[in-house]
Amino acid sequence: GEIYNIMRSFGPFTVAMALMASTSSAQDCTVCGNAANVFNNTSAKWNGLTCQELQTSLTALGTASECSAILAGEKYSWFEHESFCGCEGVTAPETCKICADDELLAFPTNFVPWEQEDERYTCAEAVELARHVSDSTVCSNEVATAAVKQACCRKKGEGCPTCTLGGGFKTNSRYQNLTCDGIAADTFELDSVQCKEYYGRDTHYWMNWETFCGCDGAVIPAKPCTLCGSNLEVVNPDAITPWVNETDTYTCAEANALAMHIKDNDVCVDEVQTPEVLAACCGPITGGGGGGAAAPSAAFTPTAVVSTATGLIMAVLMLAM
Repeated sequence: GEIYNIMRSFGPFTVAMALMASTSSAQDCTVCGNAANVFNNTSAKWNGLTCQELQTSLTALGTASECSAILAGEKYSWFEHESFCGCEGVTAPETCKICADDELLAFPTNFVPWEQEDERYTCAEAVELARHVSDSTVCSNEVATAAVKQACCRKKGEGCPTCTLGGGFKTNSRYQNLTCDGIAADTFELDSVQCKEYYGRDTHYWMNWETFCGCDGAVIPAKPCTLCGSNLEVVNPDAITPWVNETDTYTCAEANALAMHIKDNDVCVDEVQTPEVLAACCGPITGGGGGGAAAPSAAFTPTAVVSTATGLIMAVLMLAM
């Protein structure tokens, strides 16, 4: 393949610089083609070197003729290094796409099956690199191949992407033994019918996995489930939440953050906002509010109410004496 031939035709040092210099001036021999220009993506990496490391290598070249010898050849013109490194005023060609316009980047954490590549790239990384490929032949034959599309993309409305709008998510977000990355692996080969069945399981149906996993475009409802309900708020954030049948331990603050992703109202009321949880974690809303009878908490136990009433009675008797 083209990428493989490039890697074989020169040593790694030569290849790295050649890939980054398809339009650089032989006189300047800089990443951006002009010593006065700067590039913003210093940490962007292609074939093992960052743009900053490549710039350092280019600067070390001795003569213009040596630079020209390295940069010569149309074989390197397929990759727009200036847009890749974020050179000022340069935009990516955007002509090569891993996923077509009617497809989603459904599995951004999968690795792309690029043959003969020394580096491993996720689908999300490959999508970004493809933006800077300007040669249509290289794009179709080497970059956006059928195997790559199968690993990364699904038709809109088909398959079982972790995020219905496509794009990235927080792979390590975890609830009990479920991680967002694990869910993506479980659903990779499912069709849309199987997808609904998967998310309808007892272990899944009550959670808004898209907001939990941080999918692009996923929005938490204006009035989500909260740990303490609408009449109370978390007043003991560091206390341990007394949830039943939980394999993990959560503080009240952590449990409140998790609760906002629970979309099933029955689960919210019956399993999240239990009397034990309200007593351990919750109290009156600062400054008042709520608008209804507050659920019981440690501050509103019957003993506390009786003690308050007894005190008032004793005060009245003292005034009457």
